[in-house]
Order: sequence, then structure tokens, then C-alpha cells
Amino acid sequence: MIEKPGKHGGYGFGELAHFTRNLDLQFCYKIPSLSYQAEIDYILQEIRRHTKSEDCYILHESKKLDGQWMQLEEAVQAIAGQNEGAFIILDNGQVMYHESETVKERYIGARKPAIS
Repeated sequence: MIEKPGKHGGYGFGELAHFTRNLDLQFCYKIPSLSYQAEIDYILQEIRRHTKSEDCYILHESKKLDGQWMQLEEAVQAIAGQNEGAFIILDNGQVMYHESETVKERYIGARKPAIS
């Protein structure tokens, strides 16, 4: 995706909304369906189990959010439950949150163990 910029200078995000089929699920787990605030809290809690970093990079279908650096909580609130393809990336890709255009397809991925 990074090698094929999209119309708005992003990464060709037509596929991003359906990217779930390309995730390596040995490193990812699905987010359960909860109320909106409970989902936000759960996502933040789970991401923070794997990193102390609060700075994250956004890959998003919308050019408004795509390519932005944000604080983690701000990013999760902007993306969670919006049904648009997005990634929140932390620690150079070692930790991520992915949301597809289907609310049922949301994952946290980590290539490093949880922090004790």
C-alpha cells in the first residue's frame, strides 16, 4: 500500500476498508462489541498493555485524518466506531489498532509482549 499512493497522496485506501483479510492473525485479536465508551476504554487499555507510547501515526481512508500524528486517546476517539478503514500505528508498527468499514472487524495487533 505504501508503494502505491492514492488519489489524495495517501496509500491507496480503497483496500484499507477491507484490509482485515490481510492481517496476520497470529499477532492480532478481535475487539469485542461493547457500548461506545466501553469500546474506547477497552481499546486504550489493550493498546497500553503493549506500549507506553502515546504518539501514534494514522493511516485512514479520509484524507482529513490520513498521515496525521496524534495522541493515542485522541486517535482512538476519532476512529473507533466510524466504520472507515483505518490503522493507528505505534512503536514503528510493533503495535496497531485496525478498524475496517464493518464494526465487527476491529483488531489490535502487537508484535511484542504485553508490558508487565
